[in-house]
Parts: sequence; C-alpha cells; structure tokens
Amino acid sequence: IALAAIADRGHQRTVTWGMFALAAVALFVLSTPQPRPILLVAAALGGIGSQAVQSMIMAYQSAFYPPHVRGTALGASNAVGRLGAILGPTYLSIVTSVNESPRAPFFAFIVLAILGAIVIALLPRNLEYVSKPDPVLAPGATGVA
Repeated sequence: IALAAIADRGHQRTVTWGMFALAAVALFVLSTPQPRPILLVAAALGGIGSQAVQSMIMAYQSAFYPPHVRGTALGASNAVGRLGAILGPTYLSIVTSVNESPRAPFFAFIVLAILGAIVIALLPRNLEYVSKPDPVLAPGATGVA
C-alpha cells in the first residue's frame, strides 16, 4: 500500500523499476548460501517485488491507454501475463536441462527481472493519456446518432 501511495504521487516509473530491481536482487540473494533469516527476508522481498510489479504495470496501462480501449489493453496484458505463467515452467525446464547448476533457475528469472527493469526505465517519464478530439467528428458534434 505504501508503494502504491508513492507511485500515485508521480513516481510510478521509479516504483515499478525499483520493484523489478528488488525482485532481481532478492533472487540473487536466494541463489547464494545465506543464513536462514536472510533467505526468508529475501523470499519475502522477492514476492513483494513480483506482486508490486504486476500491479504497477496495470496502473501504467490504465494511465496510458484512452478510455475506449483501456479494458482491451488491460485484458491483453493479463492474457500475456497468463501466457507467461504457462510458459514459465517450460522456460525453467529448458534452462535447467541446459545448465544443471542449482543456481540456474534463479539466474533465469534474474535475467527476466533485469529486462523488465530496463524496459520500464526506457518508458517516458509521463505516460498520462491526453484526451484528443476525435478527428472523424465535426467540431461540436456529439457522435450520437
């Protein structure tokens, strides 16, 4: 909730990027031999990072797309996310068949978290949708038949 409050105050890109980075760091810590309390904290932070990223991306889309296609954009994004949930285990099995290191699964997802952080960092600072008049309608027309 605190992260959402920070994002709502104009720092959405920073929070989203930070959550991708947090997930990557947490996965790296989980891939190393650490005392149990540190691993538990890293697992919790990785979960927070991954869940916050999903929420922040949905918020990004709702600010970016115009109202008449916003539902379609959010639905398509959820479909891509579900596709990732389906293909994730396949990706992981390919990685572990190529590299038998017990750290390989962690690094496989660290790469994805870093790519996500890079994509978010490259987005424009302000994604606010600006309402524009419909060019098909004549000035003053309502569009209602």
